[in-house]
Amino acid sequence: IILPVKDHTNVQAYVQLAGINGEEYVISFQRGPFQNNFHLYTLAKRDFYKTISFEREGPTGVGELSPFANFISFDSILLYTANANRFQIADSSGSILSRIDLSEVVRGTAYPQPSFRSEIVNNELQFFVLGEENPNEKSFYKKVKAEYILDLNSGEITNNYPTYPTYPAGIENTFDAWKVSRCLGINGEYVYSFPFDNGIYVRNNHNYKQYVIPNELFHIAQVEHLDPTNYQAQMGVLGRR
Repeated sequence: IILPVKDHTNVQAYVQLAGINGEEYVISFQRGPFQNNFHLYTLAKRDFYKTISFEREGPTGVGELSPFANFISFDSILLYTANANRFQIADSSGSILSRIDLSEVVRGTAYPQPSFRSEIVNNELQFFVLGEENPNEKSFYKKVKAEYILDLNSGEITNNYPTYPTYPAGIENTFDAWKVSRCLGINGEYVYSFPFDNGIYVRNNHNYKQYVIPNELFHIAQVEHLDPTNYQAQMGVLGRR
């Protein structure tokens, strides 16, 4: 599939695929000096559809948005202001319908990402949080829980997500130690997986169950010149690339 893009679309920015109102769209995010822009292309017609823009400053401003938005519908778009613990619900006209400021109640930093996008389900906002503890220390795995759940009716926040797995010695110094992926199962349940762990964790409502995946080939992948137990060495390799 080839999608020709308009000259103003920055395809080096993050791109996501979203199903909206029964159609699939490729969405390219581009942050401008005054606006946050989402350029939409229809997958079926392989053509530019529209640009949805949100002001950065002023009474309707949302600051610098995260590139990862959840397009629930054209009337309900879940946005996040980068590194601010602030969410907004907006529509495709660029209007902000409501704001959710969690800067005073969330420990750590909300961090929407392709592998763990923010969701609104049954009037609950569910989102990934990178804990404030140092991810390069063993205590991180015992204290940090990745997902927060906000009841939009009562304002109550819960976090009964299981803590990170106990990784092999040294893995606390890897770039991937704090990461977790979340996807939806066939019946709407949430399925979580971690690097360096051969289990998956399934959540139905607020109940969790762990399943161990038998995998004789499970191991820590070795990459030339990359020490998975040395965070500084990993950063050095990334810098040289």
